[in-house]
Amino acid sequence: MAKTVADIDALRQIDPANLTPEGAKQALADLAAILNAANRDYHVEDAPTIDDAVYDDLKRLNRVIEDAYPAQKRNDSPTDQVGAPAAEKF
Repeated sequence: MAKTVADIDALRQIDPANLTPEGAKQALADLAAILNAANRDYHVEDAPTIDDAVYDDLKRLNRVIEDAYPAQKRNDSPTDQVGAPAAEKF
């Protein structure tokens, strides 16, 4: 799922305290899509698509939402991943 800069900026503005469980589930799905794609782009494609600071903000937000709504944590949670497989050229 491709996200625009506006979509990413909107996610960065989420206040986890104001989320419902369903809102948390949707936010975590959106964050997983963005963060997993960013990991692939950076580590496999060697072509980063988002700024490191934005990535860090989104990953922190993901962790805060998961902590507030543990039942909504995804099996493919970006908080459980470190990097991605290295690009073939490495």
